[in-house]
Amino acid sequence: MTPTNPSPAGPTPAALESLLGDDARRPAFWRGPTFWIVVVLLAAAAAASWWWSGRRDAAAAPRFATEAVTRGPLTVTVTATGTLQPTQLVAVGSELSGTVARVFVDVNERVRRDQ
Repeated sequence: MTPTNPSPAGPTPAALESLLGDDARRPAFWRGPTFWIVVVLLAAAAAASWWWSGRRDAAAAPRFATEAVTRGPLTVTVTATGTLQPTQLVAVGSELSGTVARVFVDVNERVRRDQ
């Protein structure tokens, strides 16, 4: 019977290839360029997403205008929209009985007592 491994140093490369097949020559997946291209593209997409969300948050933040402190008069301005309504409403009217002979005042004129 002949020995399969006649060399004391170990098996020959041809014997290893026939034992392991073509898988012995294939490099690890992370050593190929495709893996690193995918990793770089994913990192670029993550960085772009982080940058874009930061710009969107900065655009939504309120902006303040500041000025130096100075002395001067204060101006108070009141603005409003809508219909103005009085806080107190008094209905003014009169009751007459009989016939009115003459009217001494016109509409919206001021009247004095006993007039």
